[in-house]
Amino acid sequence: MVRIHGFDAAAGDAQAWAASGVDRLVVDAPDEAECLVFARPVDDDLHALLAAHAPRPGVAWIETPVASATPDSLSTAAAGGIAFDVSTALAYATPLATLFCGQLAAVCALGDGDGRSRIELAAHEAASNAILHGNLGLEDDWRVNPAAFRKRAAAVRDALADDARAQRRIVLAAAWTDAELVISIVDEGPGYSRETIDAAKTRSGRGLSIVVAHADDVAFEDGGRIIRLTFAR
Repeated sequence: MVRIHGFDAAAGDAQAWAASGVDRLVVDAPDEAECLVFARPVDDDLHALLAAHAPRPGVAWIETPVASATPDSLSTAAAGGIAFDVSTALAYATPLATLFCGQLAAVCALGDGDGRSRIELAAHEAASNAILHGNLGLEDDWRVNPAAFRKRAAAVRDALADDARAQRRIVLAAAWTDAELVISIVDEGPGYSRETIDAAKTRSGRGLSIVVAHADDVAFEDGGRIIRLTFAR
């Protein structure tokens, strides 16, 4: 049975949900998925929305429109994990990976010290890559000077002004067993070339290289649009 709940993001109150796409979601969703559907908060305060509902496994948080939800978020919830499925615009405006790891820590022991830090850092870097280089399509520019910062800020602003890119979906999902934790980051961008993936696995540096260095295993699927990070527990 798929349970779907709607929330008024401004008031935080449960309400009857009749958004278009819900019927299709029910038909396509796997059994035992609980979907908490919300509209984008006016002030992008996703933290306040999450705080109003106790963390629990088996839940997918889905930003409207519901019809845009991905199979990854639903299947993860059905398997007893957790998932965030939101637009790129909201993902950029809020500390998505931090909030996700906070929810994850409440339902799945992440450990303390270096173990938890590795998980949070890898998830943050993978999510940032998915947002900036995946869905927004921005190129790397690691020059550290005022002109480069201004150029990058302008590129981000222009990309977010393009509704087609701003509404692409970002999914952070986590499933776990007694032996391992698997975090999946899914985007709708062009993916990564084989050369980029191979380089990330063989050199130190930023971005994907940090992800590879901190996870126990990293798998790339769908041309790099899906990254699965595995951590031993």
